[in-house]
Amino acid sequence: MAKPVRRRYTAEYKLRILRAAEACSGRGEIGALLRREGLYSSNLTQWPKQREARADTSELEQEIDRHVYGLYGLTPGEIQIVEESAK
Repeated sequence: MAKPVRRRYTAEYKLRILRAAEACSGRGEIGALLRREGLYSSNLTQWPKQREARADTSELEQEIDRHVYGLYGLTPGEIQIVEESAK
């Protein structure tokens, strides 16, 4: 017996479906969308979380680094050493 193949969705497909779901305003429209695409409602709850998890956090990380450097009273030279060792 052949092993079932798990469906894989591209990021573009997920985004298209999420936008279509957001555009649904009438009763039962989301259910119709899910049936038409052969999806489960859990897809609509998991995909946005996955997108948020991949969000770029570099600016936030840099801000946190600056606060930590200030808390420890690091000099510019010490900051440079820390940042070079983190690469």
